Amino acid sequence: MFHLPTMPARHPRRQRQSGFALIELGVALAIVAILAVLGAQHLVNELDDRQGEAAGSYGLAIKGALDAYMNTHATQLQSGAAISGFANSLSPTVEELRAAGFLPSAYPLIDPLRRRYVTELRVTGCPGACEISAIAYSNTPITERCTSYAGNGSCQTTAGNVKLRVVEAFRSTARGYGAAVTPLDASRFRGSVCDYPTPSGAALGTYGICTSDNSAIYAQFVRIQDSRDPDLQGDLTVAGKVTAKGGADIENGAIITGGADITGGVDVTGDLVATGTVTAQSLRPRGSAWLGASCTAGEKGTIMQNGGTSSHLLVCNGSNWVVLGNEIAGHGAACSTSGKTVVTTSGQTLVCRDGYYQYLDSMLGNFLLVDVIRAVEGQQINKPTCDITGSPYVVLVTKSETNSAGSFNRYVDDSGSYWTVRIRDAAGVVVNNGEVLAHTYCQYGS
Repeated sequence: MFHLPTMPARHPRRQRQSGFALIELGVALAIVAILAVLGAQHLVNELDDRQGEAAGSYGLAIKGALDAYMNTHATQLQSGAAISGFANSLSPTVEELRAAGFLPSAYPLIDPLRRRYVTELRVTGCPGACEISAIAYSNTPITERCTSYAGNGSCQTTAGNVKLRVVEAFRSTARGYGAAVTPLDASRFRGSVCDYPTPSGAALGTYGICTSDNSAIYAQFVRIQDSRDPDLQGDLTVAGKVTAKGGADIENGAIITGGADITGGVDVTGDLVATGTVTAQSLRPRGSAWLGASCTAGEKGTIMQNGGTSSHLLVCNGSNWVVLGNEIAGHGAACSTSGKTVVTTSGQTLVCRDGYYQYLDSMLGNFLLVDVIRAVEGQQINKPTCDITGSPYVVLVTKSETNSAGSFNRYVDDSGSYWTVRIRDAAGVVVNNGEVLAHTYCQYGS
């Protein structure tokens, strides 16, 4: 009998379970929550950093404006004088700095953190080695929340903890000029280059910038509205016009290619050569020349004092020194205006008569009759207008006199631009019916 081998009985295979256990799911959710928290905090930190950096760039622009303001108005700040356009010269506002051109015309009045800046300038060591320092700080601290806003959009009141990360981002971006009131010492407004007492009213978390203008450094430079004498040792070239309100002393000459408008006076020891126009109230040359002496073509137009007895100024006409303002002509030259006077190259006066120039002294003994006027006591007679070489002269001749006195006096009082006729008897009494003929002349020579 054959026996078949016994086959082992088959048992059904147990199926393996799949998925997460409850504890595994809890761990996974915790990890996701931690990552979400960390990611959110990272985003918050990134936002704080970017805001602090933007505010730091804004603060640097304010520092630049204060630097320019202190440099431009250093003289007034050192003396305590008022500065036009600024209500308080030691606390210029951002609006005033912008209006004065120290900031762009469209520069915002509040920073990216929605704070406005308060500025304070301090002047020490004056007179002498003055130092001007400045701080500009936020009107409210940077905290977790701003609880109210002003009409211009700036934060007015705050609440919550100080956002120190934003403060540090601000100070880092401000390139060492950033400063803040921090928990390390709430009594100091401190940064890399400055350390000042905390400004009045500034709370923990107040941030800003600081800068200074040390006159010991800037004293070597000429500044706008500088009252010092720069004592320049080399040449000075000016592309535009030079305006000297108080006058100018020039020792070695000056060459003016454009023009010069001089309100005061110019004292020139050397030559003054002007290609353009020189406008001044008076001109007094120091050099001397002799009337009629020869001069060169290169000296044409040069003005000198008269080295002779006459006080008239002389000008070089290209060949000779002649009286300034007189036309030059020769004796016997043709002329068309009767009575016109000119001078010769030697300074002699000529008068146009009968169509040609004649010597005045050979004709009239140095007197040129201008007019004959009937006059009575107290009458005013205008002086004749003579050219630069002549002077007014008057002679009174009796026309009629009625008085019992045996003698009369006829004379004039010099009243500047006119004479006042006087007709008196020997006792000084006015001759009521007296009348004279006043002969007015231009006198040339002595």
